[in-house]
Amino acid sequence: AVLFANTLVDTQKLTKALKKICIWTKFGDNSSKTEIMLVKCQNKTKSYIMYNNEPLKIVESFKYLGLKASSNHR
Repeated sequence: AVLFANTLVDTQKLTKALKKICIWTKFGDNSSKTEIMLVKCQNKTKSYIMYNNEPLKIVESFKYLGLKASSNHR
């Protein structure tokens, strides 16, 4: 799943909702493959989002459906 949010607070709300959906549908989620990419975030080093009681890894880019998305829009 790819989630989009405007703020870190909204991002945290979405990850909590995703976890609830995974539990409700009995769809396994893989925390080791769950990452976050921050775009237009002023302080990336102090930002974190929790998932399964662990902070998500912050990445500068990721591949989705074969296309590379990067935090600097290149």
